[in-house]
Amino acid sequence: MNAIDIAFQLHDGINFYWNFFVPACVAILGWVFSRKEPWPLDKRVAVSILFIGFTVFNLIGLYKTYTALDAVVRELECATDIPDLSQPVLNAVTNRLRMQAWRWGLAFHILVDLVVLSFFLVRSGKAPPHGQLSKTPG
Repeated sequence: MNAIDIAFQLHDGINFYWNFFVPACVAILGWVFSRKEPWPLDKRVAVSILFIGFTVFNLIGLYKTYTALDAVVRELECATDIPDLSQPVLNAVTNRLRMQAWRWGLAFHILVDLVVLSFFLVRSGKAPPHGQLSKTPG
């Protein structure tokens, strides 16, 4: 396996992490907003701990994959003679694979994580929006 194959596999791995994280957050927020009554504190804490674990492992995976991709792209940028590739094609490939703003992506991830966490800890403990509280006969 050559460096270009490795780089594209790493790039695909980054897409996998993001494509897993975003729908998970949307589903989790849907769960918070679709509740019929406020969550008790123990449920909010338990869900928050599980979400923090999910987030930490996702961030670790993203960080390791971004740094590995960065190293492979730097090596490719220094390459001068890769068989079957002209220099313009190699430059185009490395430009496509380079993710210079990945640290900003991780910062955005953390910001979203904090917002979702605040919904667990604060918002889910309050009455649902739009009068969705379940009615008890009486």
